[in-house]
Amino acid sequence: MTRLVVIAGLAWMVSAVGARADDYVFEDLGVAVRVPGQGIIFVTEHPDGHAIGWGRHETPDFMGLLGVRLDTGEHFLVDLSMFGRGHVIATLGADGNIYAYGGTPNAHFTRVDPVTREVTDLGVPEPNTHYFVAGAMAPDGVWWTGGYPSAALVRLDTNTGEFGSVGRLTDDERNRYLWPAVAVAADGMVYCPVGLHHQELYAYDPATGAKAQILADDLTALSGSPTVWLAADGNVYGRSSGGADGPVWYRCTPTGIERVEEAPARAREVPRTSDWAVGGIGRDGVMTLTNAETGEQRTLQTDYLGHELRIYCIADEWQGRIWGGTISPAQVFAVDPVTGEITEHGKRTGGSTQVYDIIGTPEGLLLASYGGACLDLWDPEAPGDEALRALPRGEMQERPARWTVGPDGNYYVGTVPIKGHVGGGLARVTLDRLDATWWIYPIGEQSISACAPVPETGELLCATSIRGGTSAIPTEIEGHIFLWSCAEERVTHIDEPVPGADTYYAPVRADTGIIYLLARTDEGTRCVAYDPVQRETVFVGELPGGYGRFPWLHDRPVGPEGLIIGLVDDAVWAIDPADHSTRVLARHESISSAHGFMVTEDGVLYYGSGTHVWRCRLLPEAE
Repeated sequence: MTRLVVIAGLAWMVSAVGARADDYVFEDLGVAVRVPGQGIIFVTEHPDGHAIGWGRHETPDFMGLLGVRLDTGEHFLVDLSMFGRGHVIATLGADGNIYAYGGTPNAHFTRVDPVTREVTDLGVPEPNTHYFVAGAMAPDGVWWTGGYPSAALVRLDTNTGEFGSVGRLTDDERNRYLWPAVAVAADGMVYCPVGLHHQELYAYDPATGAKAQILADDLTALSGSPTVWLAADGNVYGRSSGGADGPVWYRCTPTGIERVEEAPARAREVPRTSDWAVGGIGRDGVMTLTNAETGEQRTLQTDYLGHELRIYCIADEWQGRIWGGTISPAQVFAVDPVTGEITEHGKRTGGSTQVYDIIGTPEGLLLASYGGACLDLWDPEAPGDEALRALPRGEMQERPARWTVGPDGNYYVGTVPIKGHVGGGLARVTLDRLDATWWIYPIGEQSISACAPVPETGELLCATSIRGGTSAIPTEIEGHIFLWSCAEERVTHIDEPVPGADTYYAPVRADTGIIYLLARTDEGTRCVAYDPVQRETVFVGELPGGYGRFPWLHDRPVGPEGLIIGLVDDAVWAIDPADHSTRVLARHESISSAHGFMVTEDGVLYYGSGTHVWRCRLLPEAE
């Protein structure tokens, strides 16, 4: 249901858009994408005689556990959000309680009574650890896991509730991930993959406290992280990818790896009651239970509707719709600006996790997604396999930030490299050939955050950052802007408008030809006006707030006065190119959690706030 919110109490006039601040109406259009279904991790028996299947439930506003009664299909949630929202993992302990690990910035171990649902905070085993995938249970009931950015191995004894930390496994500061998950062999040895700048694999002996890096030198030279798992034979096996000859498979030992031609599959335990194997919740809310002896199957209709996805981008207006995407997993949606109806389009990107940006073209929608810096062309009207076409990827690139139409009519996007590495890329997509040309490291070990066209000279102005992929250690001390000749395919000019800025981002060309962008310094964010033809900085000013909202500035001027629109803190703000001044247009609490926004040609702001799509008209409607 659409909800209207009229803000009040703001007294200043906003003549540039023809309205007073207290006249703006903020409209909640509702949830963009709801993903149905959920996996079941384990089952507990209730004293009243029914069983409960347990899984996870994570949204931008909630972190906790999902429980489903296997007699009625009724679901309930156990809230663990008091420790900060983020990922949570859980296991059934040796003492019959549920143990969970989650929260941010410091993940907590917690005990959950499966009958009373009472939550007990056990504590933080390792500070500054909050991103992880899964834990592994040892034969003695000790649960092992770890995470980012500490790359520390932590443990919880599910017999007693006692916990602790082995500490950081690697001495290399470039590797900050214990990823993707640890594995414990039948003999109790713990094997821990570490990366992602380069691959490492540690064997840890809980009996002696000894640890050793066991991966061979030719594999530690590769970027990424190995994958390890427990097989049915009680051994832990691993896989490293990225070599010239393809994946390498091996068996893990306390002192090294033994390469094998083929590794056995992961040992999997199916959640079950005493009589029934329990499947996950399907898209329609139905669970399938299989009798362990007879193979008979029965279905159970649950009342679980799934979980809402956080909006990552609202990016472009194309064919009468507003297009956007989500995070974890990456899904695409569209908004009808007339009715406010939201349509889910599912996965339409090569990247599985985040839709960074979408831009409409005569051939369809160009999508940029994470990971792998995936660039895809999707035609919603094309049939079947013809609808989605993947473009070539850039070597060691991970995050493509924002599309720009160049002065040559082609489409450009800058990228951030893979985790642990510095040095981004610039990609050009040519629609008539449906191809992507990449230039990696065009400006050295800097990421390219975004570009803006300079039609007067046939160039792009590109903004860069010394920061690389997550956990990377910068090698340079100052970010740049640079001009790129689209015809000559080379850097023609480099500049630093704000001395000491480590990052420049969100360049936007005003109708005056001046390009506005943001610069991050130790003292805060600055707003920069730059003349790309004269190649000089013409103004540096302050933002009317502290924390900008992605993508920080709308990529085109808005309205008859050509305002540059942004979101900061809880406010809509604007740059007036007439005098470089900045001002707040309106405030609303939903902007405090905004991520992804754009402004339509007729002056309507659309943005994501958590899982909901919001909009607000900035320009008066045409009569």
